[in-house]
Amino acid sequence: AAYLAVMQNVSSSNRSGYDALRKIYKESAEGEERLQVLGILSSCRDKGIVLESLNLIFTNEVRNQDAYILLRGIQPEAREISWNWLKENWERISRTFSGSLAANFVKNIVPLFTSNEKAAEISKFFATRTKPGFERTLKQSLETVRISARWAEGIRSEPGLSQTVRELLAKP
Repeated sequence: AAYLAVMQNVSSSNRSGYDALRKIYKESAEGEERLQVLGILSSCRDKGIVLESLNLIFTNEVRNQDAYILLRGIQPEAREISWNWLKENWERISRTFSGSLAANFVKNIVPLFTSNEKAAEISKFFATRTKPGFERTLKQSLETVRISARWAEGIRSEPGLSQTVRELLAKP
C-alpha cells in the first residue's frame, strides 16, 4: 500500500518516488519485495512514467517470466498509452515471449477498455497477428471489453442513476 501511495504522486516532473522504488527494485535482495515493487511501477497516471516502466520489460532488469507483474499495475487512465505501446512493440513481444507469456500482455491491457469501438480496433489489429497460446486469452479479453461496454452504456442510459448515486454518497 505504501508503494502504491508513492506512485499515485509520481509524475514526469516529480519522479523522486519512482526513482526511489526503482532503486529498491534493483538493490533489494528479497525476491518478494522486488516483485511487489515491480508490480507497482506502472501504476502511475503519468503517461511518460508508464511508458518508461513498460520499456523496462525489454531490459535485462526484468526477467521475461516477471513481465506480467509489471503489466498488472497499469491503471485505466494509462490504457490508451499502454495499448499504443503494445501495438508498436507487438512484433518484438511476439518474438521474445512464448504463447502464455505473450498472452499476459493481452490479458493485462485489453480488458482496460470499455467500448465496442475499441474492441473492434483490437480485433482488427490481432486479426493477422495471432499466435498459438493466446487466442483464447484474446477472445476472453475482448469479451470483457464488450461486457464493460454494455455495462457502461446501461449506466449512461439510466436517467436517474447519477442522482441516485449522489444521494447515496451524501448519506452518513
